[in-house]
Amino acid sequence: MEESIKLRIEDEIALVTLNRPKAYNAFDLPMVQLLADRLIALALDPGVSGVVITGKGRICPGARIFPMEERA
Repeated sequence: MEESIKLRIEDEIALVTLNRPKAYNAFDLPMVQLLADRLIALALDPGVSGVVITGKGRICPGARIFPMEERA
């Protein structure tokens, strides 16, 4: 299974790519946690001076709220 978030660092710039094109890159809970973990790691990395967040395929419409509603 391919990761929902890909990361590449080039010339001190981190490229974070949302990688769930079939779901229009909508966030689910595991993806939110993975993104948070990646951004924290990048913030602590002295070799990274900037971050670009993009998506593979269509743009993210937001969160996939159905699993989140079930937890409430």
